[in-house]
Amino acid sequence: MYLLPKPFVMKFLDRYPNTWKYVINLGLLLKYKTINGHRIPNKIALNSENSLYIDSAENRGRALLLKNGETQSRLIKFWKKSVLTFNPTIVLDIGVNYGECMFSTNYKSETIILGFEANKQLIPYIERSRSEHKNKKQMKIIHALASDRDDHKQDFFVNRMWSGTSSAIRVKNNKLMEKHSINSIRVDSIFEGKELSKERVLFKVDVEGFEAFVLNGMTDLIDKSKDCLGFIEFDSHYIRKSGTDLLTFLTFLDHHFDIYYYANNEQLIKMDQQFLKNFKKQLKTKDFHTDLVLMKK
Repeated sequence: MYLLPKPFVMKFLDRYPNTWKYVINLGLLLKYKTINGHRIPNKIALNSENSLYIDSAENRGRALLLKNGETQSRLIKFWKKSVLTFNPTIVLDIGVNYGECMFSTNYKSETIILGFEANKQLIPYIERSRSEHKNKKQMKIIHALASDRDDHKQDFFVNRMWSGTSSAIRVKNNKLMEKHSINSIRVDSIFEGKELSKERVLFKVDVEGFEAFVLNGMTDLIDKSKDCLGFIEFDSHYIRKSGTDLLTFLTFLDHHFDIYYYANNEQLIKMDQQFLKNFKKQLKTKDFHTDLVLMKK
């Protein structure tokens, strides 16, 4: 079974982002009888008995409000199960956004939990959610762009319409994007000099096409840890826009990880070498958007 090309609906919404606004406003009107950001909640009670604070005037936050804090059900299901069964000692949420993933569950008392978010407008909401989380003392929010370089000034583009598509990828003629400057950081620099051979690392990377840079900046952690399990978004269109060669990126993933993809029935299937070979051929002519699960070889 092969991965499906990027769905038509996603292409349509990428091209016409205002559509999100109308759909979300309709949902809010039905649920709260208003679309006024001052009259709808800015706090979501999660199943983990923690809270998620959102900007009720911003569409990504409003979408979370509509979905009770869970817009990415596949990711949240993977994350909760992994925390429970994989027993990570280090947790990395790279591309926190409002913290839908990071705050969705509770962790063991010895777990180190790090969240990376480049959008400074989201930091106050993330910190407020962290302050009420059961594991707040183990959590640290890092306001920087996770990348393959340290202390490098990087342009970061914030989408005023939908914070979830903010990215370090340069955009052209998009009036919705605000350009900011932010320092980059390698995940590896945080763990330099530390013994990692007993660590079990769980990570999520959702950075709108910048995934290759993030993973290149954490190869020491991947290689030196006892076990490493991750979830990444793979969007070939955005990865290309970042200047990353898709075939080189897939070769990098295959070198470090066993790669799994989701079949239509949500079953995880391992990519064998024949699949990878065929997938690379298809990437020359088609765009794909999917989620990949990575397990250290």
